[in-house]
Amino acid sequence: DTRLAQETLGDTRLSQETLGDTRLAQEALGDTRLAQETLGDTRLAQETLGDTRLSQETLGDTRLAQEALGDTRLAQETLGDTRLAQEALGDTRLAQETLGDTRLAKETLGDTRLAQETLGDTRLSQETLGDTRLAQEALGDTRLVQESDLLLDVRRHQTGPRGVRRHQTDPGVRPSSGRFQQPFLPVTVGSPPL
Repeated sequence: DTRLAQETLGDTRLSQETLGDTRLAQEALGDTRLAQETLGDTRLAQETLGDTRLSQETLGDTRLAQEALGDTRLAQETLGDTRLAQEALGDTRLAQETLGDTRLAKETLGDTRLAQETLGDTRLSQETLGDTRLAQEALGDTRLVQESDLLLDVRRHQTGPRGVRRHQTDPGVRPSSGRFQQPFLPVTVGSPPL
């Protein structure tokens, strides 16, 4: 019912085949390709090609593929109701996506969206969209921005120690610890000490 063949040919090919309901083949070819295939309801293939591509595929209701291509792209995909992809591209962008009713990139779509993206221009953005938006961006000009849709009013006045709101002082007055304010006079070159 089953057949076991081990063949060593002049082209350095070794095949072990078990025939029946399932077939197991391990082949080492001169092009440095190793294939392990288990056929039946599911198929598992691990292939290493000369272009440095590694794929692990599990077929059936879901498919899992991990591919490392020559362009330094790593993809882990789980297909079915949802899809998970982690891709590292040559532009140094990492995306984690979960598709279905919601998508995580890191993105979660629906009422709110969370995205953390690191681009080649050294920009880091964390965004939470919905009623409020939080963005922290570090740009090449070393600028850090924190934004919130609910807190758009930039307060230019300070609050006293007992909750009393104190307006911004004049340019010539140096703010102190809250007890008193001492006037600050600029000293020019050659002026006598006060």
